[in-house]
Amino acid sequence: MDKRWKVAFVDAFEPEFEALPEAVQDELLASAKLLAAFGPQLGRPHADTLDDSVFANMKELRFDADGGVWRVAFAFDPERQGVLLVAGDKPR
Repeated sequence: MDKRWKVAFVDAFEPEFEALPEAVQDELLASAKLLAAFGPQLGRPHADTLDDSVFANMKELRFDADGGVWRVAFAFDPERQGVLLVAGDKPR
């Protein structure tokens, strides 16, 4: 039995993903594979909780790529799928 979690982009994130530099896309996809393998058990340094979010149970993928520190907001939907919502690089 496959215990991997499903991970998907929210539709509005697809054009944003396509506009990211290739190195960032590669690292984001690698992080998404980790999320698929570990689900909600994925922790730091790869993922963390977004404590100040107005929405419950928000998390972020965390990675370095293309000279930036990147975060990708995500949540698990009722079907237990990780849904990637938005990405951005964090100023150092």
